[in-house]
Amino acid sequence: MFLASLALLLVAVAAPAPASLLPDDPATERQRIAYRDAREALATGDLAGFDRLRGRLDDYPLALYLDFYRLTRDRRFVPGERAARFAERSAGSPVSLRFLDAYLHQAGRDGRWEDFLAATPERPRDVTLQCYYHRAQLATGRRDAAFAGAARLWVHGYSRPGACDALFEPWLDAGGATAEHVWKRLGLAFSARQRSLLRFLVSLAPPGLAGDAAALAELYREPQHLDRHLDGLSPERRSDALHWGVRRLARYHPAQALRAWEDRAALLPPEDPARGETERGIAFRALLDREVVVAPWIDSRLAHWRDDQLTAMRLRWLLTEADWPRFLVVAGALGAREAETACWRYWRGVALAATGEAEAGQALFAAAARERSYYGFLAAERLGVPHAFNHRLLPPLAASPALLAEPGLRRVGELSHHGAARDAYAEWRGVLRAKDRDARLTLAALASAEGWYHLAIDAANEAAAHDALELRFPLAYREVFAAQARQFGLPESELMAIARRESAFFPAAHSIAGARGLMQVLPATGRQVANRLGMATPAASLYRVEDNVLIGSAYYRQLLERYGRNRVLALAAYNAGPNRVDNWRGKDVSLEVWIETLPFRETRDYVKAVLAYRVLFDYLQGGAPSLFQPAERAARY
Repeated sequence: MFLASLALLLVAVAAPAPASLLPDDPATERQRIAYRDAREALATGDLAGFDRLRGRLDDYPLALYLDFYRLTRDRRFVPGERAARFAERSAGSPVSLRFLDAYLHQAGRDGRWEDFLAATPERPRDVTLQCYYHRAQLATGRRDAAFAGAARLWVHGYSRPGACDALFEPWLDAGGATAEHVWKRLGLAFSARQRSLLRFLVSLAPPGLAGDAAALAELYREPQHLDRHLDGLSPERRSDALHWGVRRLARYHPAQALRAWEDRAALLPPEDPARGETERGIAFRALLDREVVVAPWIDSRLAHWRDDQLTAMRLRWLLTEADWPRFLVVAGALGAREAETACWRYWRGVALAATGEAEAGQALFAAAARERSYYGFLAAERLGVPHAFNHRLLPPLAASPALLAEPGLRRVGELSHHGAARDAYAEWRGVLRAKDRDARLTLAALASAEGWYHLAIDAANEAAAHDALELRFPLAYREVFAAQARQFGLPESELMAIARRESAFFPAAHSIAGARGLMQVLPATGRQVANRLGMATPAASLYRVEDNVLIGSAYYRQLLERYGRNRVLALAAYNAGPNRVDNWRGKDVSLEVWIETLPFRETRDYVKAVLAYRVLFDYLQGGAPSLFQPAERAARY
């Protein structure tokens, strides 16, 4: 969420930016044409044409990118020293790491070990590259260092990339995997639920470990028979297996796991470092499953564990039961910092009011209502006072010529001109990292003036300019949102709030799940909605602002119709899918409790954020906002 925290002496952010990041002089236009032609020449294999054009572009901001594309294309033939020089020359630009990553993967696949080590004398972070690195050491006579790296990489709960096999094989052949290595990895694979890896490790166990390894595999297969399988293990390994087995049993039968734990835990030394982890593992599964018989034990242990995640899970369970006295007791187990978050201050206020402590509850609501957040707006509406927007306007910000001339910032402008939005964003992040707060605010204003809303939001957030609402919540693409709002009978502010949460107004946004564009539409959803609208929408068009907002708005309207115009249900479904939302209904709880107890944290935060963002966008457009509609408040969920 977003908290009001910045006290700026302010005037107006609406003043025009002092200069443009997109020069339009004839010389720059000629360079842009030459850059595009050079990219085309390289793509078609016209290397002579590429070299001729590249020679005319030494002072063009994206000359570095042309070198990157050429070297990446030819990486199989580039010496390691030259690769290292380019990585050093391009340091500060994302192409440095991009090139080095591509180069090292290629050199590793090709077995060019001298080139590999010349390009990166230090161990890389990527696991595949680490395996190549140690293989390079092995191939160049540094056997001890290579085998030390093999041991570190091998002891892991998951199978390693195929590139590691040629490192592990000689290490294993040399007897590198001791019983201690194998037992530790067995435990990691057991905990990670990697059954095939577990079976493989059993086959590697040396004679003194073979029986315990087989018994552990049986415990994995039948955790409900914990006692029997533990008794088959040697005493020195039984405590490890107890922890692993109880945690596995808790995934399926938390109450049985607790009984087994209480039967056996007394045999462990009091200072056993894994004791707390195992107990918290039982509690976590019991809280997920709402295992009633385990709840008293959890309540008795929360203050000892001081685990805010478990305490929050228990508090949300108590919200569904409206057990306000117990809620207040359990809330005492929250850490000091977590207890003072807007969420738990608000809900403690509700609990106090429900248990006859009206004055104390009102005090908490009054404190919350001074904040610009979902809970602040909830508290304000409960008290019947205006929302606190804490809106402060920034003074005009002047960018120095030195700032505007910075290579990274010039690359941002030119990449944006060429439609390379993701590359521009990566460059932007590098520019921001090197700047102080005042420079970040200036950059935010510059980006806003160019219509690069996502970059302005990013810079304002990095500057901790929480109260600069015009920068953090711009009325972006307003005509597009207004047109779809009219077409589908939806509030413009609601559509903008969804887009602000989904993508921060980044048209090229692409999620891990494949969602695309401003409103993060999945291609399958886009096709389904487009068919209903009688239009053809290829997946690529979801990056076009107009198409994305049309499809996203139409889909949101479908969800509203499905849920009787209930925005809370529709927003939850937009994030998590309607099937899940249908399964989450029927608790017979209030609106506020239903939102607070949604099973997915992402969906909880999403619904709260969009509702609060809508209030903000209404305010910025001169409206009289409220979080909920009367029918939404009156419904049971």
